[in-house]
Amino acid sequence: MEWATTSQILASLRDFETEAWNLFASRFRAPVVRFARQQGLSEDQADEVGQECLSTLAEALRKGRYDREKGKLRSYLFGVTRRLCQRLHEKQAKHPQVSVATSFWQGVPDEATLQQSWDGTWEEARLDQCLAQARREFRPRTYQAFFLMAFEEMSAADVAKRLEISENAVFVAKHRVLKRLRVLAEQFDEEMT
Repeated sequence: MEWATTSQILASLRDFETEAWNLFASRFRAPVVRFARQQGLSEDQADEVGQECLSTLAEALRKGRYDREKGKLRSYLFGVTRRLCQRLHEKQAKHPQVSVATSFWQGVPDEATLQQSWDGTWEEARLDQCLAQARREFRPRTYQAFFLMAFEEMSAADVAKRLEISENAVFVAKHRVLKRLRVLAEQFDEEMT
């Protein structure tokens, strides 16, 4: 899949491009669904929230109701997702035949806790997207050297031995991938500044 900045994706949605929806969904659906699951919704309910949230944003873009000058996309998605989750919980409370996790209602999180949960979920999704793109862009050995040092916390000497490359090549690989990840992260958040 080709990498696109957030602004490019949103512009494509405004122009009703067919491929835009797939790019849009692959970029922004994951944090919405993860957050919904963290709020105690079932997998099916979280999928429903993901679909409805993205549809809401796409509709707002097409009708000119979403204005990036008035706020961050990240915040907009959080607000929509939070309201959809709350609506599902309220619906469940009105219909007792639908099982509801009582622990949710006993400890309904406050706004700050919800925001913190959303921020963590967003960062995980952003990292996942950027790592997946970097994996596609770099040769397997280069990416593996980076991954082993950064995520497996192996020493440069151990990585070099395992991959049969020099320690210097390990450091160069790590540097190159990290540099690219920073650029990808900026592009992911580009629209939100």
